[in-house]
Amino acid sequence: MENIETMRVPSLEHFATHITSQQDEYRHNHEFFEFFYILEGTIRHECNEEISQLAFGDCYILRPNTDIHCFLRDDSCSHRDICVDATRFRNACDYISPDLYACILSNCAPIRISLSLPEINFFEQKLNDIKYAPDDELWKKPYLIKCFLSAFLSTYYNIQAQVRAPYRFGSVPY
Repeated sequence: MENIETMRVPSLEHFATHITSQQDEYRHNHEFFEFFYILEGTIRHECNEEISQLAFGDCYILRPNTDIHCFLRDDSCSHRDICVDATRFRNACDYISPDLYACILSNCAPIRISLSLPEINFFEQKLNDIKYAPDDELWKKPYLIKCFLSAFLSTYYNIQAQVRAPYRFGSVPY
């Protein structure tokens, strides 16, 4: 493939996040896990040569050095980017399920899920808790980050569990 760039985030100390609406229109991959969700507008997203139309709540989990992606902007759109190093990501996965990390890495395609407005509001609040942790309580940030990642990965894990074996009222869920 041509025009592929690996993005490095020099200041990444295991975790970084921002809201963006530009500067992501070239094919690239990362040395870290990236997940993003659409906050407003619509956008076309190319990932591993597949193009998808994304709208509010659409979310991708991109694997390091594997998923090559870019955004194809027609309209205005903003999305939340979250970058996590593999060690921290794996630790959060292991907290949810010992198989989750291997499952995410072994997918033949990047992971796409849809988040509801209450889920996005919850995640945004957790990210604000991290951002605005008082300076005299910086020791809390690693715990807040782990809580955020665990909540996010639990959402993914629960969605996948419903896809594999949807619960029906009155049935035994195992």
